[in-house]
Amino acid sequence: MENKLLLGKPLIHLKNSRYLFIVNPVSGTGKQKGVEKYIQDAAAKYNVEALIELTKSRGHASEIAKKASEQGLDVVGIVGGDGSVNEAGKSLLHTNTAMGIIPTGSGNGLARHLKIPLEIKDAVERVFTGKRTAMDVGKLENHVFLSTAGFGFDAHVAHLFAKEKKRGFGTYIKTVRRELFHFKPFVFFLKNEQVVEKAFMLSVANIPQFGNNFTINPNASEADGLLNCTLIKPFPKYKIPYITSRFFRQSINKSTYFREWAGEEFEIELPHLFAHVDGEPVFLNRNKFRCHVEKACLDVIS
Repeated sequence: MENKLLLGKPLIHLKNSRYLFIVNPVSGTGKQKGVEKYIQDAAAKYNVEALIELTKSRGHASEIAKKASEQGLDVVGIVGGDGSVNEAGKSLLHTNTAMGIIPTGSGNGLARHLKIPLEIKDAVERVFTGKRTAMDVGKLENHVFLSTAGFGFDAHVAHLFAKEKKRGFGTYIKTVRRELFHFKPFVFFLKNEQVVEKAFMLSVANIPQFGNNFTINPNASEADGLLNCTLIKPFPKYKIPYITSRFFRQSINKSTYFREWAGEEFEIELPHLFAHVDGEPVFLNRNKFRCHVEKACLDVIS
């Protein structure tokens, strides 16, 4: 049976399916321990072939996923955080191999959005029993993002967080609190809309949240063929509790400090070169760049 006929149907109807699970052994806070047994038990339960490979370095998940798709495997399950999911996912674009997610990271934004269980055993089960659907992805020049790309305070924090020895949500929050009062807003130019504005945060969202249910844009969707360029304007420091509560209550779009533009492509000019894709820090080659959507190009199990 061809994979393309299985969109929206339970994967357990596949007989003799071949699965590969990529495990990041150092993701997040070590929640992935014991995952190999869960995978072996589930594979036996559903009578399918499942292989397991451990990543050895940054970028290794991309290599493994690429080889898996070239060998015609049905599903690649990634055990890790948003960075690992990004690595594997970008190698599966425009292929017949679907991506499953077992979230073990600090934020797990895409998994939370797709309502994938955060309990490891349940997430493994979902890879074998979930439904396969196609999602859009974003591209920031040659960088792929499945969830969000950011160019302001969030990108600044991502670069600092990547240098921390201790991972986890607590460390991330500590970094945010430390930098909140030091980060300086910047002026950007959105060429498509002929907009010049000052920003505290500027993000391009493919899904609503960064992770941990911190929602940058409730209007974003991975299935609408659009990206949402999202501006958080500079705000007084005494407004921090108000803005923060808006993010976690999924209502930041109701704030006067919020503005957005939806489209298939954006051309943006910044005064700096730092950014993030799916929470992973990157440096841009130039301060004038293009973001665009690639529609329904990645099959994901949820």
